[in-house]
Amino acid sequence: MRYVKLKIYGKVQGVGMRYFIKKKADSFKVFGYAKNLPDSTVEALLIGDEENIDYLIKEISVGPSLAKVTKIDILQDKEITNTDFENLGYFFFEIY
Repeated sequence: MRYVKLKIYGKVQGVGMRYFIKKKADSFKVFGYAKNLPDSTVEALLIGDEENIDYLIKEISVGPSLAKVTKIDILQDKEITNTDFENLGYFFFEIY
């Protein structure tokens, strides 16, 4: 299982980005969250199968129709155990 934290730059707030990420995450069976940050970026935590997370990151790089993603920074990227996953407590995808 993979744990990835992203910071997404560009026109990503007020354009449905967090809901777009949630919809895609749900379809790829990826857990975690997406939240707006004060610096006009979006932070996303993605937990799931490596292949599904890779697909999701590709989708995020395109974003919803009103968004303009200019950059995605990978802040953390690590393998986690099932026990680590259970301790994190993200059993669905949340929007903050």
